[in-house]
Amino acid sequence: MSGPAGAAPPGRAPHPDAGAPGGRAVLPGWFALLRRQLHLTPEVNVVLAVLVAVTTLFVVAAPRAAAAAYDDALVHRVATALPVQRDLTVSGTPGRFFEPQPFTDALVADVRQAVLDRLGAPAADLLGATGFAAYSQGFDSRTLPDGAQPGGEPARLTLRLQQGWTERVQLVAGRAPTSQLGGVAVDPDLTSPDPGGDLPAVEVALAEPVAATLDAQVGDALLLESPGDGVQLPQFTVVVTGIFRAVDDGDDYWAADPRVLVPARAPTGDGGLRWLATALVAEDGYGALTGAFAGAGAPPSLPPQVSGNLTHAWRFVWDAERLRAADAAVLTAAVGRVQTAGTTMAPFPVRASTGLVGLLDAHALAVGVTRSLDSVAYAGIAALAVLSTTLTMLVGTSQRRERLRLVRARGASLTQVSLLLAAQTLAWVLPGAVVALVAAWVLVPDGGSPAPLLLAAATVLLPLLVVPWAVRAETRTLHGPPARGRLHPAARLAPELAVLALAVLGVLALRRRGLSQAAEGGVDLYAALVPTLVGLAVGLVVLRLYPCPIRWAAGALARRPGLTAFLGTARAARARPASALPLLVLLLAVALSIFAGTVLSTVAVEQSRAAWREVGADLRVDDPALTAEQVETLAGADGVAAVVPAYRDVGAAVGELRPVTALGADPAAFAELLAGTPLAVDLPDLGGGGGRDDPLPAAVSTAVGDDAALGTAGRLIPLDVRGVVPGLRRGAGADEVVVLVPLADLTAVTGGGVEPTSVLVDLDGTLAGAGAGGGAGGGGSAADPDAES
Repeated sequence: MSGPAGAAPPGRAPHPDAGAPGGRAVLPGWFALLRRQLHLTPEVNVVLAVLVAVTTLFVVAAPRAAAAAYDDALVHRVATALPVQRDLTVSGTPGRFFEPQPFTDALVADVRQAVLDRLGAPAADLLGATGFAAYSQGFDSRTLPDGAQPGGEPARLTLRLQQGWTERVQLVAGRAPTSQLGGVAVDPDLTSPDPGGDLPAVEVALAEPVAATLDAQVGDALLLESPGDGVQLPQFTVVVTGIFRAVDDGDDYWAADPRVLVPARAPTGDGGLRWLATALVAEDGYGALTGAFAGAGAPPSLPPQVSGNLTHAWRFVWDAERLRAADAAVLTAAVGRVQTAGTTMAPFPVRASTGLVGLLDAHALAVGVTRSLDSVAYAGIAALAVLSTTLTMLVGTSQRRERLRLVRARGASLTQVSLLLAAQTLAWVLPGAVVALVAAWVLVPDGGSPAPLLLAAATVLLPLLVVPWAVRAETRTLHGPPARGRLHPAARLAPELAVLALAVLGVLALRRRGLSQAAEGGVDLYAALVPTLVGLAVGLVVLRLYPCPIRWAAGALARRPGLTAFLGTARAARARPASALPLLVLLLAVALSIFAGTVLSTVAVEQSRAAWREVGADLRVDDPALTAEQVETLAGADGVAAVVPAYRDVGAAVGELRPVTALGADPAAFAELLAGTPLAVDLPDLGGGGGRDDPLPAAVSTAVGDDAALGTAGRLIPLDVRGVVPGLRRGAGADEVVVLVPLADLTAVTGGGVEPTSVLVDLDGTLAGAGAGGGAGGGGSAADPDAES
């Protein structure tokens, strides 16, 4: 039977090469062949598509999630930092030889703009608010007309002019102060050096807590005089015209001087306590302040001149929510430009102060360490993805071996068969990869650079790179089992020995220097691959050595009755493992899982220990002016199981050894507080002291000699060292030598010159892990491993 040239016999599909001159494939024919190939081995193709989709989702979402987490950590670090650490403050006081210059709103605006120019537009865009304030030194105050101490205790009052305060307060009594400078008649016995007459009077407003502490009412007058350790100015008075409360006392606006809203206590030089408070003057009251400083009878200056008795401060507050990790370099450079500007930003010398650079450096260090650990996980998962994809492609190609051989036998070249299989693979994996890419973008909308897109493209291309190798291996012969090339033993051993050597060298390198290259700001890819290399090396060693025990077992079984066990072990000993790649994948997955679990557990434990070392208890309240009443109030608070008052001096000395941390506390209560925690210590008996002339019983963290004496609180106190307890460093949160003495004995030896400066708090569980602070007017720290200090 004859027919047209190239026509297919009845009932048989035309060959793709049919009708093509010179054996060249026709495009529609290849499309038909590709369509038929797509339906072959669907189960393998589905597995490959799922594997590529999951890998794409990981390589895109994980880096973006990490970048978003780093940004959130920076926002949290900056937002929870103290204002003195976070804000940029440019302040200065004109010197003695400063050329007089009028104080105007234009001068304030010019300095502000000069700072913004030095910062640059990128950094200035990250600012949330700016403000100006001028404030005086603290003045010793007395209530008029009798000259008694306000509230019955010593008090120092600072006068502050701050832009915008009238918009953020609600008057509860009186009126807002004006810029008018008045006069108050004062008893001549209270004035010096010129007795009698009226003294200048500046109108001020006080917050409710400040007014209650000073026992001041609207219309009361206070006599202010310079302290002995300050610049000596003529006496003047202030008149309370209004009492207010803040509309929002949590507003960051008040962080520039918290004593505006709440007075603070501070120790005096004679061992007593005084109140520190701030009064607000009118926003346009600069002239009243300078007039009061000039003294009674001084002619008014219009407009007022810039005063050398006031500190002028421009505050620039960063908007933490806008900050991103990528802004760190911009902010560091901008702050550096402002700090080196000198006198170019104002007509008098100013200096810029901020702790933002330290916060950014600490964040960069933490990110560097975290990124190093992340890189290990990424490297391991990438290795698993590569091995799994390679394994799946080899299995799929092996199952299509006969059809691929048929295509080769009909004249297709190796390149054409590879392209055919690559197109089929791409048709299966590309839709899933696109869906995974979109899902990653939806799940993690915020991210970093477009580098994950390159990783996604590499994930899709990975199966295609395996295709030529797999096709060549399966179609090297067109009949019978696939031919396996015989390699020289050196060619087989060289890659395995290379993996083993890299793993050993990597382990040695990690033991010497660790994972982190945070100081250099990068990640060591080789170090990140070490756990993966170790897993691969162990797998290769197992695959090489496992025939030995099997041969030994076969020899032992040969001497026993029965053939089943002997034949199985003998066959396993002679045969090369047929599933080496799946075993490597499984072994690597198990090794990485164990490594990840170990790292997670270790990080959690060390994080908790670091929090305990930093705080020293569940909660610590620091206040240099703690009173017994405040300690009792704290002990009676809900959720508090026990409190231990403590005296802490980080600048103490023992002989020539300094700095030394002196810790005064009840030893029994201190040990009980730390029992069951990472800071638990076994203290020696520190009883038997208490005499004023007796040596002070002490436990030290490092041997200090037999005739040691502790220098603290302005005294040199002989010590009776009862024992060396290295764990005291952990309990005291110190890196230097720690000396623990009974607080009661220390108080007796110093004649009452030592008072508690901290309270260690043991929570009963209802508040454990919650940060509490500010009790007793001080700062608080919580041993919460999930919170940053």
